[in-house]
Amino acid sequence: MSNWKEIAKRVAASHNEDQESAVIINASDAVGEIRCMTEDEDLGVFSGKTLKAKDVRRFLWSQRHATSDEGVFIWTKYDEEEDESVVGIGKFDG
Repeated sequence: MSNWKEIAKRVAASHNEDQESAVIINASDAVGEIRCMTEDEDLGVFSGKTLKAKDVRRFLWSQRHATSDEGVFIWTKYDEEEDESVVGIGKFDG
């Protein structure tokens, strides 16, 4: 199992600095296309620019079924128009 606490800290710090981030959860040798695994209704949506590591951990817990595969990563993006930070899970398809 991945260290969600450390991953959440990295994601929050990167997002809060650049308003976007991507952190690999499970390393993979596969190179391929990137696809979003999170359905729209399952995206983590948080008010404002700043993410808290605790919120990221809660999101990871809610998506725990998707985080065990190889090549999985967590991504974030700040939506300036909506003033929301969005969090999702992606995967490299090789």
